[in-house]
Amino acid sequence: MKQIVNNELFSKLLAKYLNKEYINNAGRLIRDYKFLIGEKRLYYIEKDNYLLFFEYRKDFYNLYYFISKLNLFIDTEDLNPGKPVVADEVYREDNLSVSTDALLEAGFKKYLTRIHMFIKIGVKDVQLSDNIRFACEDEADLIFELQNKYIDKYTGNFLFKEEMVNEVKNNLIFSIYEGMNFAGYLRFRINSKSVSLEGIVIEPEFRGKGYSKELVKYFIDYFSKEGYNKIDLWVRDDNVSALRLYDFFNFEKTGYKCDNYIKF
Repeated sequence: MKQIVNNELFSKLLAKYLNKEYINNAGRLIRDYKFLIGEKRLYYIEKDNYLLFFEYRKDFYNLYYFISKLNLFIDTEDLNPGKPVVADEVYREDNLSVSTDALLEAGFKKYLTRIHMFIKIGVKDVQLSDNIRFACEDEADLIFELQNKYIDKYTGNFLFKEEMVNEVKNNLIFSIYEGMNFAGYLRFRINSKSVSLEGIVIEPEFRGKGYSKELVKYFIDYFSKEGYNKIDLWVRDDNVSALRLYDFFNFEKTGYKCDNYIKF
């Protein structure tokens, strides 16, 4: 396994493998590679029929691959870096990727499935709740601890402590309060004219009071007022309460799913 030391090396590898001869799951990698290289957390293995990228996380590696359509095989020796390896497969529900067979043969096990949902939004005059505000740096520890307890670290929405602090600094988290007490948070990502909901967690003692619904309403109203046109999200297909919440706000399923595979 070799480290990607600069953007030029990554671009050279990408130019070689980003074509119709190879199947890949590298969408998120292509979005985030500059940050990962800057953090010195991106590695690769190149073989005759594939290119593997490994994103270092604290307890595991995220795997991004380019595999030849003519030889859908990954050597298991290349998938034993001393920590679990996680791979996500995004597909339309009526068209599962053939590369999943290569993952299963290499020792991966299916872990969970998420579905993709969205809602169109538009400019409107709204009254925003006084209970919600952008998170401040003093809340970063609370938010990080809440994430550690209730967000699955293998699903792509789990952040390092320094990443969470940066999210707070960049106004990418809303906090909700009951009086003077921190009750939970909603984290998001801003794109060009759309926004992605990355996760919601409410402290256990404040659950059952409608705070998740209040956060989502504030989230929709805030970005509608700011002129954004769409919100999207990924949600576990077995998270009944979350699905009920998003159905309440008329989020629609896009037909895309994401299967999460792990090799321990």
